[in-house]
Amino acid sequence: MSVSILLIPAALILAEVISKDELKEMSQNKQSLSTIRTTFKDMDILKDALECYGANIKSFNKNSLICNVENIDMEFTKAAQNGIILSVKGKEENIDELHRHIKLIDEEYKYNMQEYTYSMLKEKLKENNKLTLESEQVMEDDSIVLTLNINE
Repeated sequence: MSVSILLIPAALILAEVISKDELKEMSQNKQSLSTIRTTFKDMDILKDALECYGANIKSFNKNSLICNVENIDMEFTKAAQNGIILSVKGKEENIDELHRHIKLIDEEYKYNMQEYTYSMLKEKLKENNKLTLESEQVMEDDSIVLTLNINE
């Protein structure tokens, strides 16, 4: 007996970190862009995503990450409700540029999250003698299909 697991690219199933309209509305209402909620949950995966994106990491620990992206200082802080809050300092007047950076960081984060999930699943399979990997296939949309054999 076998079972298939589909790892869909997180970008297809997770909400956008923040929309351009939300940023513009915050700016028009003279609301500070200093506390933007994000969909990020894991600080280590976020750090990897920021490094891949080319951000200059200034400080990092399990509760806080400070970086700079093209003269925009960003601080990511672990929130009490199991999320990460983004604080932005710098050139807030260019909402389009800020949104572009946040969106690209979000895409990189989701890619890294999928890679992490894939790696952890493969690691768990090695430890479990009741399941063996029969095949794996990367689809056109970057989803991954893993077919597992259930050893009875």
